[in-house]
Amino acid sequence: MRFTSRSATFFSNIFLVTALAGIWFAFAPTKVGGSASYVIIDGNSMEPDFHHGDLVIIRSATSYKVGDIVTYWDDTLPAYVIHRVISVEQESFTLKGDNNGWIDITHPVFNDILGKLWLHIPRLGKLMEWMRQPLYFALIVALFGGILMTSLNSKPRNAHSKPVASSTPQYLEVSIYIAAAIFLTFLGFSIYAFSRPALISDSATPYQQEAHFSYSADGIPGVYDGATIRSGEPVFPNHTCLLNIDFSYFISGTQLQGVSGSHQLYAHVLDEKSGWKRTIPLNQGGTFNGNAFASTGALDLCQVELLVASMEEQTGMHASNYKLEIIAPVLVSGFVSGTNITDSFIPTLIFRFDEVHFYLENSDKSDAAFTFTKVGANNMASSQQINYITLLGLKFSVESVRILSIIGLLSSICIFGVIAMYVYILAQDNPEYLLRLKYNNLLVDVQGTTFEPASPVVDVDSIETLAKLAENHNAMILHIAHPFLNDYLVQTTQSTYRYSVNRKGQPAVQAPLYEKEVLYSYPSAPAYHAENPRQSIPQQQQQPQYNTHEDGYW
Repeated sequence: MRFTSRSATFFSNIFLVTALAGIWFAFAPTKVGGSASYVIIDGNSMEPDFHHGDLVIIRSATSYKVGDIVTYWDDTLPAYVIHRVISVEQESFTLKGDNNGWIDITHPVFNDILGKLWLHIPRLGKLMEWMRQPLYFALIVALFGGILMTSLNSKPRNAHSKPVASSTPQYLEVSIYIAAAIFLTFLGFSIYAFSRPALISDSATPYQQEAHFSYSADGIPGVYDGATIRSGEPVFPNHTCLLNIDFSYFISGTQLQGVSGSHQLYAHVLDEKSGWKRTIPLNQGGTFNGNAFASTGALDLCQVELLVASMEEQTGMHASNYKLEIIAPVLVSGFVSGTNITDSFIPTLIFRFDEVHFYLENSDKSDAAFTFTKVGANNMASSQQINYITLLGLKFSVESVRILSIIGLLSSICIFGVIAMYVYILAQDNPEYLLRLKYNNLLVDVQGTTFEPASPVVDVDSIETLAKLAENHNAMILHIAHPFLNDYLVQTTQSTYRYSVNRKGQPAVQAPLYEKEVLYSYPSAPAYHAENPRQSIPQQQQQPQYNTHEDGYW
């Protein structure tokens, strides 16, 4: 039966360790060495499957393919974006929100991607945001700490044993719990305060830039629906060489004033594998005032083919297709809510072409595929203001919460120090107090005048050994108080284990327990033996001495 119990404990421990290792591997955040990242959906770009406040757990992968939902860092926002991969070209990825009518401006490479969707939990992100509020976070930490301390201090009792009245002062236990609650509360406050910036930008008013491309060319009846080639349709240089490019720009924001800037329109012809590139200006560029402008340019597709043919003839390099980028960089400045902004915006329309035709790289031919947006904020303000935290309707600066948290942590540590010093002083005066404090939940005080063990007595060398025996046998430690020493016993069906200490807390000499135990001394009681308080000495008679080697006891 004992082997079965130990085997069950061993295998349960193995299972627990394996389960914890699996949980760590699956859910440990990347910041602490794990492979999972936690993203809270903020927006509606991935509806109807993903909504604001949903929690998404992503994990890094060795490769990503079309259809994967991935998360990457977008420098233009700047923020993490979770969108779906719609195409893969060489080392870059093209992404789009399921609910968006346009593709992402940023084309991340493999190292820019944080990971792909592994687990989606609706609405859990809102709960996590609620828990991140300082008041609720501190309360949760304090509650969890209290439960943990209670569980650690609670030990199983024998089902047939009686409760033991604790000799530990009640105020000491209360002081320990109060100090622990103070420590955990201020620990929660400090974690929250130090994770928030003490200063924030004076005003961070958002604004948005939007650009739209379109193109047209003369069509051939019978090849196209009409006489004009429209945006999204392929262009065949054998029939028409001139491609007209139209570009429009608009910036919007709160209290937008004094907007001006410069713009240009040009084309890049390049081969991604070799790095070869040529630049073709499409207009002279210019400046603008106001929050909108329009620009046009013309591209000779036959000239593009001649450039490629000349390069191939001189270098001997040949590619199945090349890339054509229509680029319209915009540099804008102005004031948003009275704060100066300076920003750049580089929308790019990408074509592919071969010996036969030019066509859009993006398979989406809707109008949204030609629209590009960039969201910014006037974070470039030189002035900053104090960041505040709201608690119970009151506002406190982050810096003051940090200082208060440190003071609270130091105060709780001082309380623990005072308690430790108090326990040390009590233990010096009464060594039994320390044993009582440490093993109080296992001790049972035996009251009575006699005690006869039901099994042979085995002496142990320390109270720690006796406590382990009590836990292994699911038994209690019996405490018998003598005038000059204390006996601590653990009874089992086969043996009675004993540890004895004198009033100074030192191990005492042992004596047989089958003799009658006298717990209290009365005037009429016989005198006690000076070396062995368990044995009484009748007056005018000396107790016989026992041989240690022959009899096994004093």
